[in-house]
Amino acid sequence: MARPRKCCAARPLGVLARHTEQVPETAKVSNTGTDGRRNACNSRVAHGRTDMTSSANSSGSFQLPRRSSTVGANAIAQWLHDNGLEPELDGWTATIVLSVALRDVPVQETSDTTRFEIELEPEMWRLCFSHGGRISRIRVAELATVDGCDDHDLLVLTPQLRDLGQLLRRLEHRHAFRFHRDVAEVRSNHPPIEGAALRWLTRL
Repeated sequence: MARPRKCCAARPLGVLARHTEQVPETAKVSNTGTDGRRNACNSRVAHGRTDMTSSANSSGSFQLPRRSSTVGANAIAQWLHDNGLEPELDGWTATIVLSVALRDVPVQETSDTTRFEIELEPEMWRLCFSHGGRISRIRVAELATVDGCDDHDLLVLTPQLRDLGQLLRRLEHRHAFRFHRDVAEVRSNHPPIEGAALRWLTRL
């Protein structure tokens, strides 16, 4: 049996500039190739316009572009606000790892191969679900897109960040296991986020 793939580590992305069009939280993208067969692991990105130009003030100096108003950035700003954190906080990252009890997964699985990861950054958020040797990785920035692979077909199921508990419960029902929200692993370079994330998980 092929070795199961693990969720990828977070990959740094450039700052996304202001996007003037309102975009949906999720986007349905075709998962069939030219031969009509399923091609879930091709990178699929929905296109959007960005403006990366800086503006000059009267003194001739340049200012950085304002924080983007993309779907991902708005979701993160709301998450920070809802959890009592400073919305203008910059330069932080957070990774949340939810595992399941070993008794809940097939004998060939381990607690490391079945997991749900949430990655939060100021401009976007990602999820990665790994189970049964298959992986789905979704990135929500300008809009929701597949970030490399979507073996579990989660793109069309990805909710808004505040409603992520709906997706967790759907996966728990589908696979007959339970994510252990009370013992989740949270890593962040800003300690207040760790406590806030743990409290948030108990409400999902």
